[in-house]
Amino acid sequence: MRIFVVAFLMALVAGCTSGGWRVVEGEEFYIEFPGPPIDTATMVGDAAGARLYYEPQDGGLDSNAYYSLSTYMLSDSAEKMGDLLDDIMLKDAEIYAWSMGAILADSGKVVNNNGTVGREYQIFMNRNAGVITMRKYYRGKNLYTLVVITGNQFLGNSYIYRFMNSFKFKEAKKAQ
Repeated sequence: MRIFVVAFLMALVAGCTSGGWRVVEGEEFYIEFPGPPIDTATMVGDAAGARLYYEPQDGGLDSNAYYSLSTYMLSDSAEKMGDLLDDIMLKDAEIYAWSMGAILADSGKVVNNNGTVGREYQIFMNRNAGVITMRKYYRGKNLYTLVVITGNQFLGNSYIYRFMNSFKFKEAKKAQ
C-alpha cells in the first residue's frame, strides 16, 4: 500500500509539472516557454547556433502556433558593427520574412532588455494566415531572435508578450 501511495504522489507531481509555463535558463539569459521546448543545434563552417522551440498542440488553450528562441554566435562582437547594427537586424528580418513567403510590415520598433537594445518586427504571413512577432538582440558575439507565430483570429493575445517579455539578459559578469 505504501508503495502505491508513493507511486501515486510521484505521478501526481509529474502530471502537475508536465504542463504550463516553465523557465529555461542559458548562460546569458532566461526565458519562459508555455510548454517543454525542444532543443536543437546547428554548425555551419565557423558559425554555431542553437534553437529552442515549442509548438502547442492543436485544440489546446494556447492560441499561438509556434514559439522559438534562436541564438547564433558571431565571429566578432556586435559592438564593432556600430551604426550598421540596425541595418543588419532589419536585413535579417527581411530575409526571414522572405523565407516564409511573408512581408515585413515595419522597420522595427526599439525594445530594451536590461540595457541591451534590440528591435521588434511584425511580419504578415501569406494569404492573411497570421502574423509573426519577432524580436532581435545583439549582445557580445551573440544574435538572439525570438519568434511567435499567431493566426489572425488570435492577434493580440497575452501569450505573445508574456513570452517576449519573459526573455531577460542576466547582468554582465564583471572582470575580476
